[in-house]
Amino acid sequence: MMFKTGIPSRQIDMIHADAKEVHRFLLNRVRYVLTELPGFDNYFFYQYLFGTYHEECCPEYLKAQNFALFQDRVNQIHLHHTEFSKFLEQSNQTYTHFLLLDHLDWLVHNPDKLLSQWERILKRSVVGTQILVRSFLPGLDWLPEPFRKHVIFTENIAPIVAKDRVGHYQSTYLLKVVSPLESNAQ
Repeated sequence: MMFKTGIPSRQIDMIHADAKEVHRFLLNRVRYVLTELPGFDNYFFYQYLFGTYHEECCPEYLKAQNFALFQDRVNQIHLHHTEFSKFLEQSNQTYTHFLLLDHLDWLVHNPDKLLSQWERILKRSVVGTQILVRSFLPGLDWLPEPFRKHVIFTENIAPIVAKDRVGHYQSTYLLKVVSPLESNAQ
């Protein structure tokens, strides 16, 4: 049931393994979000609490002062209705940035999908591509061993990155591609 409501199996396993630690973590995160972050610009929690955004507490793309810029650049937005991995498989482009957030928490228990995802990411990368990965859980399970030689990564940078307004991420890593997979070498 928890999986169907949006909690990846890896996170559910963590809850089952040490519910007290998870409870402590969640209490600390809620305390952090509600007492240490300025509430006036935390549009995530504003929406959670009130079910809507406020004109002064919303994502940048919804703010009135950004409407003209957004309207001017809307033709640069391309929507794709497919899985991320399938999109990369069908694409011929290379990319210099990937933002994966907790996306990989969903794949850790499916090694074939996780391997396929990383293979496609690295095939579509160039030297210097940066990959931001956040996770609810600590550790590097989301980066399969065969691909570790293709990237360098920082230690957990969660304490120094921009504020996590949602408050759930325990780890944040910035990876840099040092050698894409062979099929992308040019």
